[in-house]
Amino acid sequence: MGLISLPTEILTHIFSNLTWKDILRLNSACKTIHDLCSSTPLQYHTLLAIAGYDNGPSNHLMPVLQRLDLLKKLEYSFNYASFSHKERIEFPGRFIPSYDLQGGVFVQGRHGTGTLYKTFGVNAYKLPSPLDIQNSGNSISWKLPDLERPSQDLSLDASQDLRVLVEGDGQIDAPVMLHFMSLTTGKGHPFSAGSYLVPSQNTTRAASSFVFNIMGPFVGLLWGHLKYIVCNWKTGKTHVEISTSFRDPIDSSFFLDQERFALIRGRRNPVEIEIYKFITHEDSPQNTACTAIYHLPINGLYRMRGVYCRSDPSPMIGTMGSNAAYSVKPFTPRLEDRAIVIDIMLHTDDSSPDTYLVVVRGETLMNVPEDAKTDNGIYIIGSELWMHQTYSESTTLRDNWACFVYGSRFIKISRVENGRAGDDEEDEEYSQKMEVTIMDINPRLVAWAEAKGCSTTPYAEGCHGPFNRTISRPVSPTGKAILGQARSKLSVIATRFTAEDLKVQNIGRFAAMLDGERFIALYMHGSYYMDVYSIECNLGPHLMHLLSLPTEIITQIFLNLTWRDILKLKCICKTIYEFSQSTTLQYHLLLGIAGYDDGPSNHPMSKSQRLNLLRRLESSFNYGNFSRMTRIPLGGSYTPTYDLRGGILLQGRYAPGGLHTTGGVNVFRLPSAITDRGSIVSWKLPDLLKPIRDLNVDSSQDLLVLVGGGSLGSTAIETSFVSLTTGDPHPLSSGTYVIPIPMHSDVSGFTIVIMGSSMGLLVAGLRFVIYNWKKGKVEVDIPFDDSDPINSFFFLDHSRFGLIRGRRRPANIEIHRFKPNEGASSGSALTAVYHLLSVDDDVTIGRITCRSGSSPGLNDILMPYMENRVFSTPPFIPRLDDGIVVMGMTFFRGTPVANCVMVVRAETLMNIPEGSECIDGVYVVTANLWMDKTHVQPRTLGNWDCFVYGSRFVTMSYKERVPESWEEDEGSWLVQITVFDMNPRLVAWAKSEGCKTTPYGIDCNEPIDREICDSSDLASSEILDEPWSGGLSAITTRFIADSIIARTNNEFVVMIDGDRLALIKLRISDDRTRLLYLHMSVYYP
Repeated sequence: MGLISLPTEILTHIFSNLTWKDILRLNSACKTIHDLCSSTPLQYHTLLAIAGYDNGPSNHLMPVLQRLDLLKKLEYSFNYASFSHKERIEFPGRFIPSYDLQGGVFVQGRHGTGTLYKTFGVNAYKLPSPLDIQNSGNSISWKLPDLERPSQDLSLDASQDLRVLVEGDGQIDAPVMLHFMSLTTGKGHPFSAGSYLVPSQNTTRAASSFVFNIMGPFVGLLWGHLKYIVCNWKTGKTHVEISTSFRDPIDSSFFLDQERFALIRGRRNPVEIEIYKFITHEDSPQNTACTAIYHLPINGLYRMRGVYCRSDPSPMIGTMGSNAAYSVKPFTPRLEDRAIVIDIMLHTDDSSPDTYLVVVRGETLMNVPEDAKTDNGIYIIGSELWMHQTYSESTTLRDNWACFVYGSRFIKISRVENGRAGDDEEDEEYSQKMEVTIMDINPRLVAWAEAKGCSTTPYAEGCHGPFNRTISRPVSPTGKAILGQARSKLSVIATRFTAEDLKVQNIGRFAAMLDGERFIALYMHGSYYMDVYSIECNLGPHLMHLLSLPTEIITQIFLNLTWRDILKLKCICKTIYEFSQSTTLQYHLLLGIAGYDDGPSNHPMSKSQRLNLLRRLESSFNYGNFSRMTRIPLGGSYTPTYDLRGGILLQGRYAPGGLHTTGGVNVFRLPSAITDRGSIVSWKLPDLLKPIRDLNVDSSQDLLVLVGGGSLGSTAIETSFVSLTTGDPHPLSSGTYVIPIPMHSDVSGFTIVIMGSSMGLLVAGLRFVIYNWKKGKVEVDIPFDDSDPINSFFFLDHSRFGLIRGRRRPANIEIHRFKPNEGASSGSALTAVYHLLSVDDDVTIGRITCRSGSSPGLNDILMPYMENRVFSTPPFIPRLDDGIVVMGMTFFRGTPVANCVMVVRAETLMNIPEGSECIDGVYVVTANLWMDKTHVQPRTLGNWDCFVYGSRFVTMSYKERVPESWEEDEGSWLVQITVFDMNPRLVAWAKSEGCKTTPYGIDCNEPIDREICDSSDLASSEILDEPWSGGLSAITTRFIADSIIARTNNEFVVMIDGDRLALIKLRISDDRTRLLYLHMSVYYP
């Protein structure tokens, strides 16, 4: 297969791993590859590398096309000093020389009352930005609250909403504090560990100057050239603490990255740049090691007077946050490509000071040259090994107060002419015209200019107006060898900017600043103001176009829509239709239709596999077309204590010597479509010390609940919680739960339901409790007697349950709310009462059996996927509000006279209908308000017990079998299984499209017995006082169990869970004392 025969997406991904040089070479390979390299993703990838940027946060809203457009515009503006937008911002009154610019935010210090040189407050300005959609082209300013004590200096990092203030004057024994404030509110930063007390100088001389560096969570502070510390402003821990003396001061400092920093020692000869590495996850200052020393030699005739250094502040790292005040960059400068500017002042005894500028790239100090020697594990890099990778010139930056750097660029100012309308500098007519030079040390731009000239750049064809852009070569002062024999060889691109109004009375009262999107001319004489030069802010409207957003963002937007909205969106246009067919949205759509929530995020199944499994499962249940069937022999006599949950079948064993009690449990792990396991694993749990009466299981928690006692003569009911795997006490259980009962009680039965950490237990004729089996606390305790019994109960979710009261007139369902994990003192609150069927005075509802979908283990409290050799975690789980409650009712007039099945969706009982009357805080929902949301049938369930999963339940019936030959027995029956699905979305689909198809995209090519089953109307009769008209329809799917023949019409029971049906053949022993389990058939896709 040839390379270009691969899909475009794959080629783009392959090419994106190449360097920018490789991509430029590939341009010449052939027309097809040339067109591919000219595509937006690869153009953006190439120009990012050339400009020295990394791509920004992955969740940034700006699509690649607009990032490319913005990158070209910004680079064009800085390379040609062609800024299309200018705004003048006037400052009210005078301010002190305490200011900074970073990330599009300018801050300036305010004077305190009666003070001239101390900062008692800060003004902040958010400058115009093409990234700001809401305030494009306009600056925003705000005054932060006055400080309680004056600040000596400040710094900021807009990407973290961080403002750092220094409190203290650095005098002997005077404390120095760092305060970490929110740049937006002026209050303490919410992520800060509080103010930081700088360790004492331990010196007899005052030191009042401060130098700041911020790099992510780390703040570097150089205090008076005598102490350097690095602290983590989020944890308050000190990572670095280096002290020195006035004889060997630290002149400046800067970060290389989040693990390395540099200190400049200017009094040494040669001058040394020390590179240190510190361990960021430990807070001991001893975890700092000097790894390299770079020599910067000075001619012996000169003495060092000062070293000033500036590097790019911490770039924005991480993901895009939701901050209304600041715009997040779609690309950020690479640390290796940034410029580090060192301004050196030297003097001799008989001359005025000389100044010298040295610029080095971060990459040079990060990578030790191959020929460097080591001394005690420290690399010593002589000037001959690295000075050729620097740019130098004889100049000074201190006329600019401070050098501002962004990425590979830095800025300097100079005088170009004097205008003398007056003779005095204080005269307003006296003016000096200024020139701002933007220097770029990017070696790729320099190479481009040397090859193709300065009139073009890789970002555009060329400048459309006049410009002054040249290659600036490194030079040494005439007749002076300040750096001895070392020579700089790195060139820079110099772009000069002048304007008619770029004039000041004194160069010392003018400053120029630079960041990623603009440069600023700051005037500090007479009237105080600044001019902000930037590009036109016209990118905002494009960001609002839906289809221009990245695919990942559109997917995330669509995932928050309902399945109905996605079906409507498919009809808008072809692009959105094709987008809605993606695996992610198809899975989201079909989950919503099927009534499921997605499972654990760390489940090993991919979205494609989950979608395929969902389609297969739903098609199997909807068509009754299970592709696999396994027969399991169950020969032996067992108790009628059994259950099926989460692919686990439990079967009770008779106690030794006992006829009607369960003394042990057998466990079967059934075949699963989730794990594609067709084998059956079974094991016997150890014999129980005491016989049990009932059990329940939650395989997702490896939990088996056993209930014993309650027989005549016993004084307590004991509930134990054991591991389903081993039979030992569950490791998360608080122990056995004991309910005392009267001596002569004879409990006829129990109902057990598990919902997460809560277990509901109904003790027939006595009480209902909810018990937290992990904490050992009773959360709900409701006693009752035979005059007003609780016939059954069910959970709606983790904080609501329903109680069925069959003896009341009319019978009703009580909805209670409780507070899990708060103990018995919280109790429960009755919130609603739903009226059931109203019967004649001489008729009673003598028996109500209720079944709801048990906790699928995860529900709305999603547990992480865990590797378990016994149990499989489902990749999706039924939504609780899509579950159903199935009630089988028997009406008595002395003897049974009628039966009825009623089904209601959990959502109906969760949401109170309009028109319900509220009495003392309890809503009374009369029959006419909710009967249309029920499904009723005048029949029995036709099963030993009703099994429910999600919106489905299963019943069974028998069809008389016609013998195929005269030799066969005539008295036999076929087993017909009926799956009821109360999912209203499936019903609506069937009514619209017919019952032969489903929304899941798999059609059945075989004859199927699938139809819409409408609810029956129960008219007024000798049993019912009032009619009951159910309006909830169901989809029924019927199929005959293969190779199953019944000799009687009551010897099978059918069960359902998430991915299978299980049919067990039972028979009463001839002496009618035991239950014989013959075999089990498991149907699954």
